Amino acid sequence: MTITTTSKPGWQVVLLGAVSLGPALIAFLPLTMRSVWYLSAEQNQPFLSEGRVLWFLVSFTIAFAPFFGAIVALLSVRAAGRGWRGATQIAAWWACGLGLVALAAAGLGGGGF
Repeated sequence: MTITTTSKPGWQVVLLGAVSLGPALIAFLPLTMRSVWYLSAEQNQPFLSEGRVLWFLVSFTIAFAPFFGAIVALLSVRAAGRGWRGATQIAAWWACGLGLVALAAAGLGGGGF
């Protein structure tokens, strides 16, 4: 007979998860708004090449990757049997890593609108 107890993550782990999304939050607005503006404005249609449209779609996707990555990591690690504390720490690492990738992509893309 096995008894499993699930403990909720402590405030330190929740704080780590929130702080790890910092780079993603910084990169989110430039990556999404720039892509949406360039692809939706009619005056930009003559300047949109296939490569530029592809880059804007990829950068739009990169903006959401840290948030989806953190959710998938949290759920998959939790489903694998680890506790909330361990799952939240692993999700925080994934969110931070993908957030830094998003931040680098925002820097490469010009970073502004």
